[in-house]
Amino acid sequence: MRSFILGLLVVGLVAALSQPPSAQQSSTVLTPVTIPGLQQPVKVVQDIYGIPHVFAQNALDLYRVVGYLHARDRLFQMDTTRRTANGTLAELVGPSAIGQDVQLRTLGLRRAAELSEKASTDEEKADMQAYADGVNAFIQQASAAGQLPPQYKALELTKVDPWTTTDSFAIGKALAFQLSFDIDAPNVLTYFKYREVGGKQGFNGNSLYFDDLFRSAPGDPAVVVRDAEGKELANTSASSPELPQIDPNTIRLLEKYYDQIKDIDFFKPILKKGEDFVGSNWLLVSGKNTDSGFPLLFNDPHLALDNPSIWYEIDQKVKDGAELNVVGTTFPGVPYVVLGHTDKIAWAATVNPLDVTDMFQESITQQDGKLFTRFRGQLEPVVSIAQSYKVNIVNDNQMNDLEPVPSSDSVPAATLIVPRHGPVAVLDLNGGLAVTFQYTGFYATREIETFRAWNRAKNIDDFKKGLLSFDAGSQNWGYADVEGNIAYFTGAESPLREDLEMGKVDLGLPPFFVRDGSGSGLHQWLPPGDPDPTRAIPFAILPPSEMPQTINPANGFIVSANNDPAGNTIDNDPLNQKRAIGGIYYLDWVYDIGFRAGRITELVKQKLANGGKISLKDMQQIQADTVSLIGRRITPHILKAFENATGKDASEALATVAKDARVAEAVQKYLSPWSFATPTGIREGFDGGDNFQNLPDPSAKEITDSVASTLFHVWLSVFISNVIDGTLDRLDKSMQKPDSFFSVKAILKLLENFDKKKGKGESGIDFFDAPEVQSEFEETSKRDVMILLSLKQALDLLASDNFAKAFNKSTKLEDYRWGRLHKITLRSAIHRLTTSFSIPPTGSFDKPEYADGLPVDGTFATVDVARYDLRDKSDKGFKFFNGPSQRHVVELNPKGIRDFNAFASGESSIPGNKHYADILPFWLVNNYFPVYYAKGEIESNSESSQDFVPGK
Repeated sequence: MRSFILGLLVVGLVAALSQPPSAQQSSTVLTPVTIPGLQQPVKVVQDIYGIPHVFAQNALDLYRVVGYLHARDRLFQMDTTRRTANGTLAELVGPSAIGQDVQLRTLGLRRAAELSEKASTDEEKADMQAYADGVNAFIQQASAAGQLPPQYKALELTKVDPWTTTDSFAIGKALAFQLSFDIDAPNVLTYFKYREVGGKQGFNGNSLYFDDLFRSAPGDPAVVVRDAEGKELANTSASSPELPQIDPNTIRLLEKYYDQIKDIDFFKPILKKGEDFVGSNWLLVSGKNTDSGFPLLFNDPHLALDNPSIWYEIDQKVKDGAELNVVGTTFPGVPYVVLGHTDKIAWAATVNPLDVTDMFQESITQQDGKLFTRFRGQLEPVVSIAQSYKVNIVNDNQMNDLEPVPSSDSVPAATLIVPRHGPVAVLDLNGGLAVTFQYTGFYATREIETFRAWNRAKNIDDFKKGLLSFDAGSQNWGYADVEGNIAYFTGAESPLREDLEMGKVDLGLPPFFVRDGSGSGLHQWLPPGDPDPTRAIPFAILPPSEMPQTINPANGFIVSANNDPAGNTIDNDPLNQKRAIGGIYYLDWVYDIGFRAGRITELVKQKLANGGKISLKDMQQIQADTVSLIGRRITPHILKAFENATGKDASEALATVAKDARVAEAVQKYLSPWSFATPTGIREGFDGGDNFQNLPDPSAKEITDSVASTLFHVWLSVFISNVIDGTLDRLDKSMQKPDSFFSVKAILKLLENFDKKKGKGESGIDFFDAPEVQSEFEETSKRDVMILLSLKQALDLLASDNFAKAFNKSTKLEDYRWGRLHKITLRSAIHRLTTSFSIPPTGSFDKPEYADGLPVDGTFATVDVARYDLRDKSDKGFKFFNGPSQRHVVELNPKGIRDFNAFASGESSIPGNKHYADILPFWLVNNYFPVYYAKGEIESNSESSQDFVPGK
């Protein structure tokens, strides 16, 4: 999109890539490194992309060197991650993290990590110790040489605590936690507020929540297993639970807790479930549907897009691959490959939001200075764990200045645990109430063990055996192998609840609300039945055979994009499915909106139509798709409104809005011909398929699509504000607004069911009855006025101060290019203190055109996702910070697996390092670097080699 060169770093990289391996400069032999505890020498070959290939003679030596390499390239990231999990981040980054530390100490991820470590195998314990030894070898050497990563200097620190084996387990717990933990407080607060206001205003608050605004049903009905197997879903009748009831004092307690956590970064993705902050895509295609005859796989986990990347690519070989031969991405802090392939199998992951967390309202009392809960008539003691906190005082020109934090209401001196359920999140001792969390990840789970097994797996049986230890952090696992198999499995333990197993929802409180902890309701997790050595949590679980899964399905492909795996929510009722042996078959109450899965499925079917086959290039193109199905579903309603407004029967008010020249231009010149693609439309923008060395000028079609994308998305923000937010505010300004995905589903239902419902929800509320439209208007005219008036307001916004940084107050629609608005900044963990470790400005992206971020294509709910808050009405709000953390494509050729990847940074986290941001250009334009695996290609593309030797 322009002739801009991404600095000397990218120029050098492109030059290297343009030469065949034989033309590369000779590999540099680096000075050997001594690691205490090594039994035999280990060789590390670093390729031209900075990827280390580790050749060891035994596994423990390999993990010692992996620990050293992780620390060499990512120590500060590792330190940040472990401190986050341990609740000691304020000791690193300062007082801003103390609130987060308190909450995470309360929840007790470190305590849970200690349980998991005790339950781990002897082999895993030995691996973790070897890894910690390698990390500490680097810390000691770097500290002695005064060469700790520069982030420590920025924080006025010269010391790094030694790495422990528990730190690695804690990182595993933290990552699983963010992917699977639920906080149901917002559900409860919103639902009961709707009920309260509905009782006063005369609408059905229960229906407003479940049927109008917080629908379980997805926007696109893509279902993982059904779409893979070609089978229809079973018919079900609606459930009819009683209306939920809750103590008003519990509501006030939940409000207090929500206020404590709502602004903490760590909890925002958990609280914003409707924003789909955590997601992913994978696609598996059977060899019968590919041009090569071999299975194909792609995977792009959607996680935080930080600098450095959450991922670290590494190749691990023991005895030249005879005993261990795995390559892929790791989480720095844990030695095993999390996503990747061996010489026989490959695997992929998307988040499966199984409901494995319950919040309980507890009855609590104090006797003789000790706390107790009441459970079914009996007092049960509350456990107290003393806590103390420290903070690093930054910018006071004193090194290692850590100060203790006095105890207070916000920094309590102790954490309280209700042994039956879990930690006390919030307490009202005077009112005799507390709220606790019960979560499968608080127990001695073994998910890290899964990756150790998969790193050694040779076939589907090995994979299934390893899956049995993936207990927490619920995922959809995609599997493919060189024998031609493809498969899908759900991984995690899902607890069985008393009432659901009896076929009812007791007290009307579903698992995604706060449940009764006193035992008066049947809300407890059931005790285990027969002993099962593969079960980790001390409760009955849904058997693995009842988890969604399919092996070699009839359609020859499987799509997972956080959509409903079994179809339980398609009818908007997650509680009306039955288990074969009785009871409610409940997995979760809401999944992704479904458009990513729907689009991938659509593209696959197009490729396979009339006997077509899918190639590796097709997989890459599907992964890079930026067509908005939301735009495709909603834009026709804008066009129809304009058509009605320009017809002879249009009301005067409707016709007047359509006569606005900018409204007419927006509809006729841009929205009408929009292909629903979302390109940047600017020369300096990064679009899929571009040459990042020499970005081209946008085509006329790209400009049209780009402007249309801007117009539609700003219109959608205004329309949601007018139709949903305005309606709720007119009823009661304290009513919580649905998040982005819920809002889109609500808008789709209102527009697509308009002929039947005339803009009224199941609650009885008329969402188009606004002051902006006259009450005597016929319903269709009211809808159309609201649609076009929102477009006019969007155009006014685009020319206002709100978007001045992007569009300089221009009134020319042609200036409203998507890439001037839609940008990403890869932020460092200390971005609030300094931008010196964020991209931009570092990583050769210090040009003025990138001062406010890197322009990229894609949008909310596209396959190549780039989500943001749909409600924001300023140019700041269209920046995004979550998305495809890596893009991985694999072909399972028995003669040699072909592997391509890209992630958003480089292997090193040290600015100025050659491999600090060299992989980012691939990621920006949906390109890939080849992942070398065979020994010959590794040596041919070697940049350096280094021996790691035993010593003291």
